[in-house]
Amino acid sequence: MSCSPVVVLLSGGMDSATCLWWLCDRQPQADIHAISIDYGQRHLVEIDYAAQLATRCGAHRHQTLRLDL
Repeated sequence: MSCSPVVVLLSGGMDSATCLWWLCDRQPQADIHAISIDYGQRHLVEIDYAAQLATRCGAHRHQTLRLDL
């Protein structure tokens, strides 16, 4: 049985990381697409961590969107 694509908003913090790993555990065949948002704050370490998490979880794609708030 194939799963529909799933989009995960991945900040790199503990809450979104937990959500991602929960999804990977519950839906190992899910087609995961992770999105992070760079809004110009000093949180680039978390965005880097989000990219690492997406790779380790086997996400199909991770993209960072830059927003000028």
